[in-house]
Amino acid sequence: MTRITSPVNRHSGGALRPCNTVTSKWRGPCYALLFIFICTAGLVSCMQPKRASPPVTIPEPTASHATALTGTYPASRSRLATTAASIYITNLNSRIETIADIVAANPDSIQQATLATLLYYRYRIVGKIEDAERALVAATRAVVTHPTNRRARHVRATILSGMHLFEEALSDLERAREADFADQRLAPLRREIMLALGHYDEVPELDRPSMHAASGFHHAVLLGNLELMKGRVDLASARFLEAQQLYADSSPFQLAWLYTQQGIALLRSGNCPVAERFFQAALARMPMYYVAAEHLAECERAMGQLDSARRRYLSIIEQTDNPEFIGALAELEREAGNQETADKLTARAEEGWNELLARHPQAFTDHAAKFFIASGDARRALALSYSNMENRNDVLSLLLHASANFEAERLSNACRALRQAIATGMRPPEILEFEERFASCDAQLSMTASENRS
Repeated sequence: MTRITSPVNRHSGGALRPCNTVTSKWRGPCYALLFIFICTAGLVSCMQPKRASPPVTIPEPTASHATALTGTYPASRSRLATTAASIYITNLNSRIETIADIVAANPDSIQQATLATLLYYRYRIVGKIEDAERALVAATRAVVTHPTNRRARHVRATILSGMHLFEEALSDLERAREADFADQRLAPLRREIMLALGHYDEVPELDRPSMHAASGFHHAVLLGNLELMKGRVDLASARFLEAQQLYADSSPFQLAWLYTQQGIALLRSGNCPVAERFFQAALARMPMYYVAAEHLAECERAMGQLDSARRRYLSIIEQTDNPEFIGALAELEREAGNQETADKLTARAEEGWNELLARHPQAFTDHAAKFFIASGDARRALALSYSNMENRNDVLSLLLHASANFEAERLSNACRALRQAIATGMRPPEILEFEERFASCDAQLSMTASENRS
């Protein structure tokens, strides 16, 4: 089997361990896929006053690119001002309440689409699943009562995609296209779905993403994430910096999202000390942004800062009640030697996953599989991994499937999934964590060939 080579430096010095390893049960939130913010009508960020775009200069990436930009990237609030997070969230909550009153008085109003957009936007910030559920209900009501409304279709497609209901999302996009909704408005979401499904030939930017000019802030972030999928963290960082230079909005959230994308790229590559700085910058812009907070907690745990990570996880759990983070805290407590506490948290997380999977099986199947891998329930993890593979075949789902099969000691199936992941041509940082498994796959392949000859 061909060995994988990559420019990614998984060890950034000191005693730092990579955040995700096979021995640590390949914990999954490090590799959260990109989320492209679609500027639909009513979206809070789209209503912020715009600044003139500054000229963009992209420095040549170096081996320590993100580290070398200390002081300018991430930008301080004095260098790149945004609305105060407290004002931003208060305004968002007020708009939700106002629109909710309107649709309560007139349930058939097209304002259901606006309510759906606002609720889903708040879900992306705060992480309360109830907001996503309410958003989907409102968007569906808008589509049912206004089936030819292009905006309603687009809004629901965005939410369906986020809930991993990809076929339904594509159906809504097709209906929006038939209603003559501008193709350029549909393209970013369709591209995101193609990436999630593993249909990489449908994403032209994947062919040498460094050769494509960024059309704006979100496109620059997309190109950065595509570079990361190819294993080029320095080129990804250069694109993320370009996105900061292109940023011409006063919304604190989208800038926090950018810094979180950069932090995740570094975290996935094992560089927690620098990733930590970007997560902190994201939280400085938007303290309630749960994705940044959770990944910062993961970095703190990786660097042995268990007390700080514990406090942060407890705060995130109180805010979201997400079983994924309860499970992460259970791992921390087990690592700290608090077995009884860890067992109680694991049981609580399992109960939460059972409830969440009953409500939204496709949306959380991959995350739940990672939890059951970490908790040692290989049978349940494998079943969830197979279910996830029925819905999508992207490289990270294939690696998850390989991991679940390795845990279940199904070497042949694990090696097959690993080879399929390699055959995609993608080289995300996580693929390097399977290097120690390559030898066992090589041995298995040789044994199979020998048996076939005999």
